[in-house]
Amino acid sequence: MSGATPAWEKQGATAWAQCPQCASWFPVAVPLVALGAVDLRCPGCGAAFRPEAARDVLLP
Repeated sequence: MSGATPAWEKQGATAWAQCPQCASWFPVAVPLVALGAVDLRCPGCGAAFRPEAARDVLLP
């Protein structure tokens, strides 16, 4: 997935997802993103969504 580059530089082996509702970035486990069958939940607004519905996902 691709989109606008965040204002910060991603580091390490953690994936980051951007919420489709509030645009907050939060860390997610790479296996959950790869599985694609588990809803992610935004810690900012509480929205639940599949990884493919995220505005963007940054993988390690």
